[in-house]
Amino acid sequence: MGIIKAEFVVNVLCKWWKLVVPLGLVFAAVLGATVYVNYEPAYEATAWLRIKETRPFVVVQSRDFSQSFTETQIQLLRSPLVLGTVVTQSDISGTLGNGTEEGKTHWLAKRLEVRPAGTSELVKVSLETNDPIKSERIVNSVVNAYMDLQDRDTAVHTQQVIATLEKERETRSREVAGLREKLRGLTVETGSTSAGSADSGALSRGPIDDLQTGLAEGELGCEVLKARISALDETLGSERIEVSDSRLDAAIDERAAVEGLNDQLAEKRLKLHDILATSASGEADPFYQQLSQEIKSDEVALARLREELRRHIRPDIEKEVRNELKDEHVKLRTELTARELTVEKLQQRLNSHFDEARQLSGKTLELGYGREELALAEERLDRITTRLIELRTESDAPARISLLKPATVPTTPVEWVSVEKMALVSLLGLLMPFGLALVWERARRLVADREELEQACNLSVLAEIPRLPKSGLSSGGLSNELVHRDLALFEESIDGLQACLMLSEPLKHMRVLAVTSAANQEGKTSVAAQLAVSIARATGEDTLLIDGDARSPDTHRLFEMPLEPGLSEVLSGRCTIHDAIHASRYENLHILPAGKLPTSPHRVFRRQAVQSLLDEIRSSYRYLIVDTPPVLGASEALCLAKTADVCVVCARWDVSRIDKVQAACERLFSADVCPVGIVLNGVPFKHYAYRYGRYPYAPAQASGPTMDTQIT
Repeated sequence: MGIIKAEFVVNVLCKWWKLVVPLGLVFAAVLGATVYVNYEPAYEATAWLRIKETRPFVVVQSRDFSQSFTETQIQLLRSPLVLGTVVTQSDISGTLGNGTEEGKTHWLAKRLEVRPAGTSELVKVSLETNDPIKSERIVNSVVNAYMDLQDRDTAVHTQQVIATLEKERETRSREVAGLREKLRGLTVETGSTSAGSADSGALSRGPIDDLQTGLAEGELGCEVLKARISALDETLGSERIEVSDSRLDAAIDERAAVEGLNDQLAEKRLKLHDILATSASGEADPFYQQLSQEIKSDEVALARLREELRRHIRPDIEKEVRNELKDEHVKLRTELTARELTVEKLQQRLNSHFDEARQLSGKTLELGYGREELALAEERLDRITTRLIELRTESDAPARISLLKPATVPTTPVEWVSVEKMALVSLLGLLMPFGLALVWERARRLVADREELEQACNLSVLAEIPRLPKSGLSSGGLSNELVHRDLALFEESIDGLQACLMLSEPLKHMRVLAVTSAANQEGKTSVAAQLAVSIARATGEDTLLIDGDARSPDTHRLFEMPLEPGLSEVLSGRCTIHDAIHASRYENLHILPAGKLPTSPHRVFRRQAVQSLLDEIRSSYRYLIVDTPPVLGASEALCLAKTADVCVVCARWDVSRIDKVQAACERLFSADVCPVGIVLNGVPFKHYAYRYGRYPYAPAQASGPTMDTQIT
């Protein structure tokens, strides 16, 4: 149908504004009122948490600091680890519909808002629903589940660390006791009086001290690596590797089919929420029920798909995990080998230093180094003991994450009415009648654009003729002046058409001009009559206007003369041509009315008879103007147009349909009649004046045929 031009939109608005504006206002008011009446206000319940950047302490400040800690906690709040626990609660599950737990978790994750308040340590947890009690209950359940998870994880971690340190302290205590016993033996051998602590007689630290320290750290590192390697050996030796549900779920969520179903479900749930918010029937709305069934089916399909994928991809994930563990095992083995080599070299160097020292000082130096070794062991034991005391003390420190304010039942909605939705719906209602008018006019494709008409028919528009004005002479002087001005503009446009035809080089030998149209009511008779008057007046030569539309004759009424005898009587042989021609009140212009059809027009309007008649008339008149019937409604129009020298097609603004004008031109072309162009008549005066300007004159009286309505 082509591009809708701005001119077309303006024309439709000018034509329909008296109807579309009131209807648009009514529609806007009705739709806006409907939204207002059916709008369910949304209530937002909010809880406030404080997540501190650093861990609080009682005595010892922890060096535990992470810039991503707060973001991790925000994601944890919205994760299935927390929300999955919430949706299984009996008082919450019922408020989330009848879907699966996974679907409810996904729905809640989409709507739960968790965000920090600016750059502070405060975090806002909120949910917006149509039920204030539901919002408060869900938010508090989410916060409580999150706090329980934090307390449980923190307690378990602390107890694990304390248990590990207690075991290590027992080992170090036995080591210190053994070193003390060894030191007592050396003391007896050397006859020294100090066998207790290494504080007395301690030697100054030298290379042996550094070697002992490095050796102790290396041996400790080797033991840790051996423990890790042993755990990996045990895991890799089992037939099945344990895979966490979170890793499986993450792998499943990355599948395209699961992502597509999740997106589809999210979109449908949003639509379901919108229907519930806007529909007056609520859950009884058929669209709501249909969409609910589709969501249930999709949730079942998603659960089946996830279960099937879980079975299929578990072996692949286990294989990936096993390969990762093998890589880690190789890495740890390599690191252990390197550490053992380092320990071996340190031990060799330490033994070498001890041998040299014994050769120089004997048991005395060995006693000094025994005291140093005891001092190092006691220091390590003291550190472990101190760390145990710190952990037990700091377990009573304030929590790093605290609930400042639980959610309360909101009493005021987020907004009483959705102003944006009301404005959008009202705007749609306001534009709806105009849109329907545009669709209607575009579907009919009435002639309202010269360029579009020329492009469709592949013919140029010879002239645009303004609408023939109504008389209006009884309504006062102002109306009389306007009518004369518009009539002068009409006659001026006809004279322009006449000049275009008479002065055109290809048409200078024209004698017979046929004026036709696609259908009736397109103004061809008015154009033919006024054009005949203009040609007779401009040339001063005899001109004959022939009314060839015997089915619906109008020319005799326009010139106030009898209908018969006329063309039908002449062609049927009931009278002569001279008896049928009537003189008009205009100089040099004669009229041949249509007459009355005695039988079918196809029998009267035979081409040979029409051609013979025109050949006979040519000797008496310089110009013959033939007003033919519509091309699409009467086949004799082709006969009359075929016998003429020139043919023009009339189209009427906002009445003629472009497809019909195009069909008429194609029918003329198929009959070997080539129209020279189109005459676009009935153009609004404002459009004509805007396109061509106003340069009127004031005639003393009308010089052509005028009527209150346009003759067709």
